[in-house]
Amino acid sequence: MVGYGPGSTLRIVLATVHAAYVPNRVLTVAAEGEEQARQRALVPLVAEKQKLHGTATVYACEQRVCSLPTSSPPSVPTRVRQRGGDSLL
Repeated sequence: MVGYGPGSTLRIVLATVHAAYVPNRVLTVAAEGEEQARQRALVPLVAEKQKLHGTATVYACEQRVCSLPTSSPPSVPTRVRQRGGDSLL
């Protein structure tokens, strides 16, 4: 998940992610910029991820392949379940 700060939809998106039961999932939250660059060393998948329309954005990834990003809370559970979602960015 990329993007947070004042006015962010991060809380809504996080609540949606937490409501979807997907075992063996990893959740990574990063802000664009320096923090994202630091996290790249631990989670290489965050390297090129960006916010959509200036709001929190979810990427559901499986075996190093990520789905198209979404910033729509209602679509998050479906995306996670479709991919199997071993990683959420």
